[in-house]
Amino acid sequence: MKHQNQKKIRGKRRYFKNKNKETIPLSNEKLNFYFNDGYYCYDKYWVDHIGIGNNSFKARLPHLNCLIRNFKIASEVLSNQSKPFQIWIFLNEINSYDDKIYFHSENPIEEFPHKYKEYSFENNFKNKRLTEYVNSLKDFKKIFGTYFTESDSGTKTIKENFCALFKEDIGVSIL
Repeated sequence: MKHQNQKKIRGKRRYFKNKNKETIPLSNEKLNFYFNDGYYCYDKYWVDHIGIGNNSFKARLPHLNCLIRNFKIASEVLSNQSKPFQIWIFLNEINSYDDKIYFHSENPIEEFPHKYKEYSFENNFKNKRLTEYVNSLKDFKKIFGTYFTESDSGTKTIKENFCALFKEDIGVSIL
């Protein structure tokens, strides 16, 4: 298996076995990562740090499952806190490196709550396997949209489709 820099990845079996067990670091009943002075400002939790899931859906699936499992763990922990918060999963149709769990709360830097303004409830993914996976997630509310990024060289703008997965009964809604 090769990642974006086309280097051979050693220990594939162990890597994917560990993804099936990976959990968000928890400490003292609070999420203990990216925690800044008692608030979250669009903090993120990634599981595919080098884009291995870009090689195939088979390689992406353990990362997606890890995101879903850790969303549930983090949601339970955050639901026991008294401060208002937001939590959602962001999936990029093309780049698995961009798949992440977002955490957001009242903070002195960015507006709270975050609200998606341009979205659809219609799945806009062209990737059939990813579409099937997202559609199989029955206990999540899903919104879809498009955003634009620049290429690595900065010479052209790239249109990318996304899906945001969330639960309306957990935290403050992103709608």
